Amino acid sequence: MVRVPRIAGLKLSRKLTRRWKARLRAQRRWWRARWRAEAQGELLFPEVGRGMVAVETLTAAAAGPGPRIAVLHATAGSGHNEEASPEEVLPLFAASCEKPLSILRVPKTFRRWMLRFREPVDNWSRGPVTLLGDAAHLMLQYAAQGAAMALEDAVCLAVAIGDHDGDFAAAFQSYQRARLVRASRVQLSASLLGLLYHARGVARLVRNDMYAGWSGDGQFDALDWVYKPPDYVRRLRSGGHL
Repeated sequence: MVRVPRIAGLKLSRKLTRRWKARLRAQRRWWRARWRAEAQGELLFPEVGRGMVAVETLTAAAAGPGPRIAVLHATAGSGHNEEASPEEVLPLFAASCEKPLSILRVPKTFRRWMLRFREPVDNWSRGPVTLLGDAAHLMLQYAAQGAAMALEDAVCLAVAIGDHDGDFAAAFQSYQRARLVRASRVQLSASLLGLLYHARGVARLVRNDMYAGWSGDGQFDALDWVYKPPDYVRRLRSGGHL
């Protein structure tokens, strides 16, 4: 049974409630399919490339070295949340092995989802106004760090405001100085990962050669800077300031 969360003071229409429940059911079916795929050593996820939604499967069982990547680009249109039929999607995965194909045959329709991205900017603040989260550093999904960066922004901003005793303009500049380089590095890294994931031709051969000898420990070491708490997180825990 799908339960719609209740929010105090908010009444949902029957139409909106049905739509919400249908979306929750679809999401649950999707995650069950993804978990089944991952249990078989595969990764299946919806993808949108360069303004067009794509459906993508990465599987080590596919022919050739490295993961096989199949991308569906919009052909019926380029709008957000447009419908794509199985007849449009499935031929793009015809060369894949049977396991991901068996999952892809389950949905009756697919949806396109736009990804939005911009290059890092050097200023988030003006006087008593500042930005955080996607408003400050909109990034692609490949590093899975968008929400994490927004939370780090919030922590850093709280410390900066506490440190400047009501001077919000000064607090926002302090927050920006502390966050700009790290958030921008994650933003750029996410874009670079997208290039690696979708590499084709010679670029794909180069990528496979670069990572052929990597161990699990090597990958963890390369990502240590992402998951190591920044100074302002540790300072907040200890009641300190920026």
